[in-house]
Amino acid sequence: MMLLSNRRKAGLGDDFFFNNVQECSNFKYKSKILEEKMSTTSGYRPRVKCSWTEALVLYRRIVEEVNRDKQRAAIQKGSFVLAESYKHLEMPLHQWSALTPKEKNANLAKVDPTFKGASNATLAFDPELQGPRPSDVSEENPVTVGSFEEKGLPECLRGSWVNANKIVNLQGTAGHPNDSSKKVVISLSGPTTHTVQIGKNRKKLACDEHCPRFKEMAICCHSIAVAHNEGLLKEFIASYVIPVNRLVRSGIPGSTGKKANERGSKRKRQNNPPRDVAVYGDRVPVIAEDANEEASAPDEVVFVHSTSATTCYGCKGRVRDKPSAPYDLFIRHEERRVYNRAGETRIRISSKPEMVYYHPLGSCTGLDKDDVDAGRLVVSREVHRLLTEVYRRHLCKEFKLELD
Repeated sequence: MMLLSNRRKAGLGDDFFFNNVQECSNFKYKSKILEEKMSTTSGYRPRVKCSWTEALVLYRRIVEEVNRDKQRAAIQKGSFVLAESYKHLEMPLHQWSALTPKEKNANLAKVDPTFKGASNATLAFDPELQGPRPSDVSEENPVTVGSFEEKGLPECLRGSWVNANKIVNLQGTAGHPNDSSKKVVISLSGPTTHTVQIGKNRKKLACDEHCPRFKEMAICCHSIAVAHNEGLLKEFIASYVIPVNRLVRSGIPGSTGKKANERGSKRKRQNNPPRDVAVYGDRVPVIAEDANEEASAPDEVVFVHSTSATTCYGCKGRVRDKPSAPYDLFIRHEERRVYNRAGETRIRISSKPEMVYYHPLGSCTGLDKDDVDAGRLVVSREVHRLLTEVYRRHLCKEFKLELD
């Protein structure tokens, strides 16, 4: 977030201004280091670590690029736009070309306070009018394949383009001994060779399965070098399409639960004999009449001492020996009981409906006011005669049951 004083100086007023990670200087600095290493180092995966001296040189280059962008804003080019208070310094390119060097320096000094004149006025022109980048051209690596900027390829392929130049300069391509449609190309990353297949239409070239760059991007320095030597570079670049599916697939782990750099663990399976199902009994048939009887069976209010219940079927809580009122009441219901025998893990269901007992709580029985209004909760005459005011208040609180 930008400070208020800086926002006002930049002409943004009191509105908040945010920048994301793509615009921050730290991300741009790291991207510039990676770009420089990819374009100047041989091989598919270059070492991206750099020395302190290299870092200072790259940082100075970034500062110079920012200053040039600020200067290009005077001719309405680049990534920057002049604030409203500096709009009078803008001019079209044809008007700029008509100025003298002294007038250009004076104008740029008003736009960029860091500008010191000299021959830097030419930096305000559009970069497309300048030559190739210094990192792409040197005495050891002259341009033989062509200018990378003119081909319209993605920036991530600049390193492959530079490596293709090196292969062509080293005369690292040769014919295949058994197939005239194939070419053998040296590898810059190891003591091996790659085989490039030329398609029948002579527009598509494919490198072998040992080239990781071609697997990911469907283009590599080997295929570019062969296309140049065979006079097919223009058609090959024109027919190239970025393989989005390959890029996505390359980042997907090979197996579930593990990342690409983690070792997979083999699942150990026991060699158990086939399961014998003869020891299992027959399934209990579900009869619709019994299910209806179970749903229509009433819930009865009983006293604990008149039953042999030891456990609440709802919460599975044990019953105390002599519970105090009103918790010496139980709600009794007839249904098919689901249970486990001691020492077993499988679930059993009783073949016939049995009496199960619940605490006199709505959370254990699952009864609500609609069930009570429908007559599900029943109090016999014998139990009704023994209910004191404590029991009546509890039943009214839990189940909204009003007793005379």
